[in-house]
Amino acid sequence: MAEFVTDVFLLTGKDADPETIVIDSTYLKQEANLFDSSWRNKAKRFIAYKRYLNDQNVVTDILIIPEDKDVPDDYAGCYITKDTREKGLRKHILCYKRDLRTSVEKAITDIKVLAKGEFIPSNWCSTSTNLNENQIIFKVDNIKRRTPLRQAPPIPPLATVQKENNIQPLSPGSLVTDLDGVPFEINPRYYGSNKMDNPSISDMYTLTVEDILRKYDYSFEKEKSVIRYAEEENRHTSFSLKVLKVILTKYPKKIFWKVILGTRLEVILKYFETVRKTFFFFSYSTFS
Repeated sequence: MAEFVTDVFLLTGKDADPETIVIDSTYLKQEANLFDSSWRNKAKRFIAYKRYLNDQNVVTDILIIPEDKDVPDDYAGCYITKDTREKGLRKHILCYKRDLRTSVEKAITDIKVLAKGEFIPSNWCSTSTNLNENQIIFKVDNIKRRTPLRQAPPIPPLATVQKENNIQPLSPGSLVTDLDGVPFEINPRYYGSNKMDNPSISDMYTLTVEDILRKYDYSFEKEKSVIRYAEEENRHTSFSLKVLKVILTKYPKKIFWKVILGTRLEVILKYFETVRKTFFFFSYSTFS
């Protein structure tokens, strides 16, 4: 349940008692000074408020009016600061309205100050007049009221109930329940079953170490063959690379000249690996 603002006032400084909430900065951490300073007066004014749970009155509205206008009815004006008794604002008056908590449905729960360029959050209200390029905003929430509990009807005497329902009073020490007179029987479907008549547990087979090794033995022949194949391919690739280096060194103008021009070494290796089997006998006869 939200706590509602019960008092609003102005302060000249940021120091206050623990129950007072002083709005000394905006959302973007700029100073929330509401006093229109001049070259002769560099005063500071900050809006502050309190929340008292036991206060019968709550703040329901905040507005700013020119100082030459009268404060509206049912509103109170912050003419002076609460801490130093100095003039509140320059050319303006901060006004707020208080109502009985039981006579209104909505009240202010929070107050903030926005600097120039900051956007008003959704579900927040704002004053129409800015003070020192700052704007006061406040949040309004519904006042939840407790619904009075409906009293239960009184319980009639036991004698009246027995008389209306034609029930005979019980003798002391006797107890009657809804199960009295109901015979205890087992459902017939549980009779005649072989499993129920001759319950037995099937023999369990115990595995020895030799049985486990024989049943779950695995030779890994497929994995080993894959490793042998990979090693063989690696050996052929290394041999092909050596042959390619010799060919490119000894016969640069006769063999693969068109392939070498403008081709990266990786492409040459891939091409030579593709035709490795075709050129194998040719390479062997040339070097021999």
